[in-house]
Amino acid sequence: MALRFALYLLTLLVYVPWLVRAARTRKFYEYPVVSFCFLGLFVCNAVGSLLVAFPTWYDRPDVWTVEYVLLLIAQAVLFYAVTGVYFLFVKGRPRPAPAPPRLASELLFLHVLLALVCIILLVYVNDVGMPPLIEIIRGNLDETNVIGYRTETTVGLDRFYLYNLAFGPLPVVLCVQAFVLKLTRRLPAAYAYALMALAFFFASLPGGKGSIIDILTALGIAYMLVLWGYLGGTPRPLRMSRLVLPALLGVTPVLLMYRLYMGPEAAASSILSSLTYRIIGVYSETTAGSVIYTQVVGFLHGASFPTIRGLLKHTQVGLSDEMHFFLFGGPGGAPVPVAGEGFVNFGWPGFLVLTLIAYAIVIGLQEAFRRMEMDVFRLSLLIFYVLAATKMAQTSLFANLVSLTYTAAIVCLIALRVVLSIVSLPTRAALRRPEAPVGPAPTRLREGAPTRLR
Repeated sequence: MALRFALYLLTLLVYVPWLVRAARTRKFYEYPVVSFCFLGLFVCNAVGSLLVAFPTWYDRPDVWTVEYVLLLIAQAVLFYAVTGVYFLFVKGRPRPAPAPPRLASELLFLHVLLALVCIILLVYVNDVGMPPLIEIIRGNLDETNVIGYRTETTVGLDRFYLYNLAFGPLPVVLCVQAFVLKLTRRLPAAYAYALMALAFFFASLPGGKGSIIDILTALGIAYMLVLWGYLGGTPRPLRMSRLVLPALLGVTPVLLMYRLYMGPEAAASSILSSLTYRIIGVYSETTAGSVIYTQVVGFLHGASFPTIRGLLKHTQVGLSDEMHFFLFGGPGGAPVPVAGEGFVNFGWPGFLVLTLIAYAIVIGLQEAFRRMEMDVFRLSLLIFYVLAATKMAQTSLFANLVSLTYTAAIVCLIALRVVLSIVSLPTRAALRRPEAPVGPAPTRLREGAPTRLR
């Protein structure tokens, strides 16, 4: 146990210096995609490895190995090397000024996005039936059957990649855009919070917790970026009280679902303990499990990578399902982060190549957004990809950061935003303040001067 604790401290010592330097300089808010990517690696992998080193605290299987610790350290060292080269080339280049506000097109896009989510949900209900949350509210599901029903009506569906847009990415963009408009005083607070509550409701329909936690994380990122001046103005200090109501909107359904899954007799301490493990522990456990998996079962040799809708001829292995069955002996999902995904397929070479590819994508996204004139829509996309970069420490590269479905959806949203901007041009022209009349300005009377009525 002493060796495990010593290696845990060594892991933290490797990760902490970059965070300290980024916080003391402008890097953390000048390069949010890169910074939050590393923050996710630190919290979900490095800090969470404590629960892997001491599994008896949470009654989990013991999957700790020295090779797993080396994997975490190598992940940080690669990050230092890649980002160090990147910062050498971008040093001193200013960010473009924000674009002028376009309230008409922003509001139009927000409502079209809401309608799009509703349409996808109607198609889901027509094809599949009521989502798990509705059945839970009706009293038809409890801790004995909720997991099976949820699997059949979500991840077990052939077209879940389409339905999931209304449960994950689109509610994130909807909630973030409403929150940003509220922060910049372009949308009434009551209406903004109503839209945010709808987004939380949509995200909770599958009966899971991940999408709600994603929205909460995205709101925190949005608040920081707005205060850091991404939409103009001077940077302002953080006021965490602004996040209390959004946090309550999101945390409440998460806690209620945990109570359902664990049974009505579950204590509040047990629920909070499980939530903590869900946030920081499970991703470290599956990364460590990837090392053990290769020793017991062998390498997957790319079988977990997508077939690109049948273009590649291998039979795809659902890595999350496979890892859950390997670790716990039953059906379920245990997401494997990028480091573990590369290792479980090709060992150390796979880890090296896949991690470098992921870092290159993160830097490419950061550079693309750094060159943009930021507005509310582009800021929403930036926050979405900051969240995606953070989740590199949580799930597969192809399930999130370079997901074909998510990428296609983002392209469609960009096209929709362009079209709506063109459509709203007459509206913006009508809303312009009328020009002042031509002629000499009225003479201002000196105070106390006599006036003459006519």
